[in-house]
Amino acid sequence: MLRFQPAVRIGFLTDPLAELLRAATVWSYRRRVDVDVNSINDPAPGRVATTLHDFDLAVDFDTDGDRAADLESLEEYFRATLPPQYDIVFEADHVHGEWDARRGPSRRRP
Repeated sequence: MLRFQPAVRIGFLTDPLAELLRAATVWSYRRRVDVDVNSINDPAPGRVATTLHDFDLAVDFDTDGDRAADLESLEEYFRATLPPQYDIVFEADHVHGEWDARRGPSRRRP
């Protein structure tokens, strides 16, 4: 199941945003692990200024229980199923996904 934190806002449901949410829902259904949407277009403390959250093109995901193995599995699923224009970053405590047509394939952040 896909769950949204109370502060999460969507200004405009873009196709790339809908695709990220759809992929998270499919992963959640297959793995039987709930996925939390922590941030889309909303104020988040400590957010990197260059993300595309303000344009409804980025999502921060978490999993129920915050298990690293589930987060890594979610990240791998996104990388395997989404087009290369999606930048998928495992941020240690969440998975950040955003769509930026200027980018090539995603790389794991060190």
